[in-house]
Amino acid sequence: MRVFADLHRKKLQLEQLNDELEKRVADRTQELEQKALELQQLNSDLARKNQELDAMVQTSPDIIFSRHADGARDYVSSRFNEYTGAPPGSAIGFGWFEYLYPDDKERSLAHWMRCVQSGEAYESEYRLRGVDGQYRWFRARAVPLRDPEGNIVKWYGTCSDIHDSKLLEQSIRDSAIELERMVDVRTAELRRLSSRLMTMQDEERRRIAREIHDGLGQELAAAKMIMDGILSKDSSPSMRQASSDASQLVDRAIKQVRTISHLLHPPLLDEVGLVSALRWYLEGLSERSGIEIHLEVEPSDLSRLKPDIETAIFRIIQEALTNMFRHSGARTGRVSLSESEGRIAVTVRDDGKGIEEQVIQLRPDSLGVGIGGMRQRVRELGGSLRLANANPGTIVEVVIPSRRHDSRSVHLTV
Repeated sequence: MRVFADLHRKKLQLEQLNDELEKRVADRTQELEQKALELQQLNSDLARKNQELDAMVQTSPDIIFSRHADGARDYVSSRFNEYTGAPPGSAIGFGWFEYLYPDDKERSLAHWMRCVQSGEAYESEYRLRGVDGQYRWFRARAVPLRDPEGNIVKWYGTCSDIHDSKLLEQSIRDSAIELERMVDVRTAELRRLSSRLMTMQDEERRRIAREIHDGLGQELAAAKMIMDGILSKDSSPSMRQASSDASQLVDRAIKQVRTISHLLHPPLLDEVGLVSALRWYLEGLSERSGIEIHLEVEPSDLSRLKPDIETAIFRIIQEALTNMFRHSGARTGRVSLSESEGRIAVTVRDDGKGIEEQVIQLRPDSLGVGIGGMRQRVRELGGSLRLANANPGTIVEVVIPSRRHDSRSVHLTV
């Protein structure tokens, strides 16, 4: 009985094990069926993605390529063959270089091999020969694909037609160059016109000064002679007083006419030179304005400059001192003239209230006629103008080439 009972128990255990095994087999079969379905779906998705990628490659206007780790091409899209007319497979390896413009081959290959060795992303522009024999500009870009250890296993890239944009860029550059040329020409014309206007202005000042001196001055001198003749002939006290007063008025008028004539164009500037004209002008201005102005010349025996430079320097100093008298409230000023290293430097300094920052920066909207004229004269002579506050006072500095026939130069400070 115990034997039968043990056999019955083992039979039950065996049946239970069979049931568990059948259940496991069924579960495993169901799992495999599910994975098979998933694998089938993955294959279907992969096939669809491949179709989509192939459609993108085939319809892309760019040339798509891949390369081995050593840089040799192993794939190029049909767009390359359509553009170049190359037979299939001819661009594999380094065969595609045969279609590059001769002047671009060495540069493009050297750059590509440097990127292959360094692992840096590749970008280059070169010209490719089309099926019609004409060359067009293309821009190639490629990036490396690496394995988990960081080693390059593949390169993928595109080659885009940029010929039209390249022509547009060149057209823009050519237009910019032509515009700069036109601006330079117009600027030169304006400078010549400005120079001519300043020359005409100086000539007109010289003419007016001469006419005032020779015309009105002579008429006043004749009037004084007549008044003096009347004074000598008529001895009555009332007439003598009236004639004396009239003669003094004529004397003052003659003096004013002479001053105006000399301010318009000092004859000393033509006859003796810049230094003598400046000394005369500064003495007269100090007397009229009450501002004590000193002149320093280095070297003391400074020789004559070209007439246009002497006239320009005199006008610049005249305008600077006029501004000092009108606006600065200064009590003293200093003018220094020196020559050094082929340059003339002019500095005008006073102890007045100074000038505004926008004037120091020479902003066009803040410059008056005086400083604007000074700036233009300096430009015409190829020099530079600088304004600064001296705390107290103002400094005006001008540096221009002396343009002497010899190697000497002049430096002027006011």
